[in-house]
Amino acid sequence: MASTGFSIPSGCDVCGEVPHSPSFEVIAIPAESPEPSPSPCGGPPAVIEFDNGTFAGYRVNGVGCDADVDEVHATEVGGSFSIFVSMVYSSVDEAPDLDAGQAAVVFESMLATIGWTGAPYPVAPADAWYPIFPFETFSDVPQLGTEPVLGTGCGADGSIGDTIPDGIWSGFVDAPAAGEPLSVDLVCIFTPAAAAGVIADGTASILIPDGADAPDPDFLLVNNNERERTVPTSPDLQLRDAVFQGDACVEGPFIPEADHTIYQAWFNIDGGQATWVVWGCDSFGFDPSEPQPQPQPQPQPTAAPAPTVAPTAPVDAEEARLLADCTILQFTVWEGDQFIGVEYPADGEPFTDSLREAIAVTRDFFSFEVPQMQSQLAIGAFAQYYAEWDSLLQAGIYTSTNIGAVTDAGLAALAPLQAACS
Repeated sequence: MASTGFSIPSGCDVCGEVPHSPSFEVIAIPAESPEPSPSPCGGPPAVIEFDNGTFAGYRVNGVGCDADVDEVHATEVGGSFSIFVSMVYSSVDEAPDLDAGQAAVVFESMLATIGWTGAPYPVAPADAWYPIFPFETFSDVPQLGTEPVLGTGCGADGSIGDTIPDGIWSGFVDAPAAGEPLSVDLVCIFTPAAAAGVIADGTASILIPDGADAPDPDFLLVNNNERERTVPTSPDLQLRDAVFQGDACVEGPFIPEADHTIYQAWFNIDGGQATWVVWGCDSFGFDPSEPQPQPQPQPQPTAAPAPTVAPTAPVDAEEARLLADCTILQFTVWEGDQFIGVEYPADGEPFTDSLREAIAVTRDFFSFEVPQMQSQLAIGAFAQYYAEWDSLLQAGIYTSTNIGAVTDAGLAALAPLQAACS
């Protein structure tokens, strides 16, 4: 199902985007709980329960400001997507072709035909996962801060207090229960250039992986202070375990049965919350008397409509972030008509309340997706889209061309991201 565009009556300079009547629109989106909202024009709309055996939700009649509109918001019964269906059967600019009774009959007939007729709507299997680690292998994290260590830092210079700042950090991390914070013991992984001096100094508490007889100067772990810190977790916290692929340690699915306390991990903090944790392949302090989960065949990552490379080609950080972003965006509805029933002012006049609200809703249309984006392409595209609509909102004056121009500019801002994820 896709949104069906409305045409604007020629010569209409006040009605703006009020469509010809009768007009019909269907939009399908990932499942949400349908809740009635008040009419932007005041006055309670008539809300009726809706259930045709395929979709269940509510129906609203008479929600338009300058048009008579019948709407249904419903979710597939036992399914995973929702629909928004609307019909404009008269407007201030045209005499109605149908009276309310005739329009209701037409609308009812159309509703009876709506159903999912294509392939089953994709639902990720229970063991599906997608990549979140922005580097090709577990040891590829570069120096990201001022300390001579991999990642953002480790606090060896005494710069980290009770709160760990945003960044990518290394440590020993307990696997948290759902909704619980992380318990973190930061460790330093010195750069190869700094590792030789640390080893020669002889005072650092160097950690040697189980099975090795000497420290690795290319990935030197030091834990001089076992202080535990607490990190709040994001509601969408992602957990992964790395696995060996040949000689390379690469991201794999989370193994809940593993004892994660003996594996060094990378974890990301964004906005003061941990958003992902990836535990490594090497253990430190393994007790052979303790039973450990046996290796199992690893499921492949969930396919995502993002650019891919040959298995032997390196994947840089931006490509990995874009892959994760495209996985999140694969069911995103990129367009929505927020202007049905909006009251438009005369050319050159300030926005009406309903028009201002519609512009604000359009500006914030991707507020769910934006906080989850990691790639520069996605972050930049959504930032430009927001800026286009926000500049219009701040201007506050309606013209016969500015909404159409901003609509085009917003779509152009998103086009490169859509192309990359197609």
